[in-house]
Amino acid sequence: MPKRSAFLGLLMITAAAMLGALWLSGQWQPGDRNATEVGKPLIQSVTDRINEVTGLTLIQDGEQVQLSRQDNVWGITERDGYPADMKMLRSVLIAVSDSMRLEAKTSNPDRYQKLGLADPSEAQSGSALSMVITDRDGSHTVLFGKQVDATGELRQYARLIGEPQSWLVSGGFQYDTEPSRWLKQNIIDLPAPQVIRVRISHPDGDELRLSKAQADQPNFDVDTLPEGRQLLAPSSGNSIASALGSLMLTDVRASTMPLPVDVTVAEYTRSDGLIVTVRTWAESDEFWVTLSARDDETASLSEDDQPGEGTVLEQADQINQRVMGWTYRIPSYKHANMTKRLDELLKPASDDG
Repeated sequence: MPKRSAFLGLLMITAAAMLGALWLSGQWQPGDRNATEVGKPLIQSVTDRINEVTGLTLIQDGEQVQLSRQDNVWGITERDGYPADMKMLRSVLIAVSDSMRLEAKTSNPDRYQKLGLADPSEAQSGSALSMVITDRDGSHTVLFGKQVDATGELRQYARLIGEPQSWLVSGGFQYDTEPSRWLKQNIIDLPAPQVIRVRISHPDGDELRLSKAQADQPNFDVDTLPEGRQLLAPSSGNSIASALGSLMLTDVRASTMPLPVDVTVAEYTRSDGLIVTVRTWAESDEFWVTLSARDDETASLSEDDQPGEGTVLEQADQINQRVMGWTYRIPSYKHANMTKRLDELLKPASDDG
């Protein structure tokens, strides 16, 4: 009997030691501690009140983008509060709102690295994405580690900062942390068929002027065509008029410095009298512009032709409210069309005649 008691006692000690080891390794958690959390949202307040989120910060590999809401307008801190791409922002918040805790993982800090969940401040943290979401409950910081796609449904390891427990959660969270990727890209859309006049003035005094006698005229006339010279093609000037069609930025900054001296000025006149003036220049291999708009009643071909909503003056004011105070980086091909010279549209002199 004593031998039996001693054996049972040894068995209990061994079992306790094994459970303790599992507990310390993070491979085992008591059922009543995490079972009630399985199936719950990753961040409860975001799921319950997604429209009350006021801030989002993404940090990874030394890069950061911070978005915040002021008066119901989301802006990007690293770009002086310039408006954010709401489609991208909504996709992030919806993904977090829909994310559920599927399975409890380790709570042992020594094992976080294996899941890609080590603290970002630690050198061995790898490529964990740190996401900070702010709402009326405060700030919630969650780390997203390695992704799992074993079932055909994307899942990812996650851990809320301040909580030792890590989780396998539903959804996938991999986002660009370069601020320029989060900008609202559309600057202005002035389709080429609506443009009736273009004037490009270079800093050296060279000028190119294009016009249409009628809005439905297929090709632009070159007003400054030298005597005896011919265009490369009847449509040579058409691409110039398309420069403001769906003009998108690649980056932006607040207009805090005087413009360079070598600025080219391109003026685009719409058939209803709206005039958009673009000032553009190059900085190394980057191309930048500022814009402004005004109404010129004398430039209108037709009083009935008013694209868009509101009067021409109202539309000009709306454009100015949106673009004034900002300097935009644009694609090189758009800059090329805004800075064309007359010689680029003409056949070589030896080919004329």
